[in-house]
Amino acid sequence: MDWKFWVGDVAIPIITFVIGFFAGKAVEKRAKSKIKGSNNTVIQNSKIEK
Repeated sequence: MDWKFWVGDVAIPIITFVIGFFAGKAVEKRAKSKIKGSNNTVIQNSKIEK
């Protein structure tokens, strides 16, 4: 097993997965904040949690 195997078949797929995982979490968080009405928008009759 040489370094090309470790870089091409092991390291790159793992790194790609980790980057995709965190990017997906960020997109999901952004989508949820728009649904909940965060980003400084006011919802009537809503309690503000501190």
